[in-house]
Parts: sequence; structure tokens; C-alpha cells
Amino acid sequence: MDSVDNGGTRESEIVQGHVHLWTHAFNSIYSMSLKCAIELGIPDALHHHGHPMTLPVLAAVLSVPASTAAFLTRLMAVLAQTGFVCQRKSAAKNDQEQLGLTYSLTPISRALRKGEPGDLSPMVSFLLDPIIQGPLHCLGEWVKSESLSPRTPFVMKHGMSLWDYTAQDEGLNRSVNEAMASDGPVIMRLMVEKRGRQLFQGLRTAVDIGGGTGGLAREAAEAFLQVEWMVLDLPHVEAGLEGTRNFEACEKSQTRNPFVKT
Repeated sequence: MDSVDNGGTRESEIVQGHVHLWTHAFNSIYSMSLKCAIELGIPDALHHHGHPMTLPVLAAVLSVPASTAAFLTRLMAVLAQTGFVCQRKSAAKNDQEQLGLTYSLTPISRALRKGEPGDLSPMVSFLLDPIIQGPLHCLGEWVKSESLSPRTPFVMKHGMSLWDYTAQDEGLNRSVNEAMASDGPVIMRLMVEKRGRQLFQGLRTAVDIGGGTGGLAREAAEAFLQVEWMVLDLPHVEAGLEGTRNFEACEKSQTRNPFVKT
């Protein structure tokens, strides 16, 4: 029988509470390990190898020095624990050979292969960027703030809105645009598969407001050639956007911009 403390809480419940708290406190390690894996190119390395990789081979491919090879072992253990890599014991070729571990992709990590359809590595990299994560450390201060201005934690941390920040920081601007574009094709394919024909039937023009660099609208333009697709976003976001026969930024569209009075 579980013992009961003075407050009436069973000892097992206290232990479960501690486990729950430790899990949430350490969850950031899982997130940052995933970010590290993307930066190192681990999903791409495992994919291009074609079969399970041993740690020494993976370290050589990633150019990881011997001094930090032990860290790579722990990193791969975390990725295996969270389901981003498959970790198995390798078979020894002879009695003298030590059993080692091999690593391969899982269905989840296939969504992190750069340049592949459905690649979400840009979204992960953006969300875990220090510029984006920094405001989360200000939540307590922000909640208690008595400022009359409509500030957000991002404004409190950086002194400006996210969009003002991206307007002056080309690196972050590129990061947020790539992140927004990364899940657009997948979302549109799901929309087309489930309800697309009914949703867009009879349309001649469609505008994706706040559509970034047009990841979603570009996919829609390929599926619905009879519709003129346009993207409306900030000028520095649309800059350099290349159009197609039925896809264009509002500012560049040959058809009348529906948001400009004539």
C-alpha cells in the first residue's frame, strides 16, 4: 500500500509528479537535439548512405572530430529515444569484433530531408532560432507588465515586432519565408485530396493573403490551372518571387490587384 504524506498525497503520486516535471523541464534538450541534427545534416547523411550507418562512419561523413565523438553518441541516443532515428545493434562479423550500433532513418525523420517534398527542417530551424526562442524567456515579465501599448513578448525582448525585425534582418527574413513555404505544399495537397475540387470550383482568381513566398499558392496553381493565383505579403517578402503562367505576386500580377482601388 502506498504511504501517505501529511498533506494527503500518496508517495507514488509525488514520484509521478516529479517524473512529469522532469520530463517537461528536459523537453528542451529533445528540441535542441533535433535542431543540432538538422544543422549537422544527420537525416541527409543517413539517407544518402543507403543502409544503416555505424557511429564511426557517421562521424566521418559529418566531419565530427574525435574529441566530440562521445557527444555524437549521446546525441544519437536522444534522437533514437525521440523516434527521429532507428537504433539497432549491428551483427559482429567474427568473434573478435565488438557489437556496435547502427542508425537509420525513421518515417518521421524522412520529413527532415532537405529539398524533399514535405521537408519541414526549415520550420524546425525557424521555431528553434534563438531570436524566436528568446521571447519565451520573457513570458512571466510580459504577463505582469502594466504597459498600455499592445506589446508582445517578442516586442518586449527585441523592441520591435517580428515583421519589423525580418524587414531589417535578411537572415531571419529568409528563415521565416522558408519555414512558411515548407508546409504549404503538404497542406495544399491535403486540401486538394479532401475538399479541393469543391472549394475552388468556379473560381477565376484567388489571393493568398500573408502567403509568404507562395509555397501554398504555387502548389495550388499547379493543381488548378484555370485559376489565377496571387500572393499578397510585405514587399521585402515578395521581393524576388518568380511567377508562372497562373501564379504571381499581387504587385506583379498582370490582372488587376483586387486590393487596389481603381
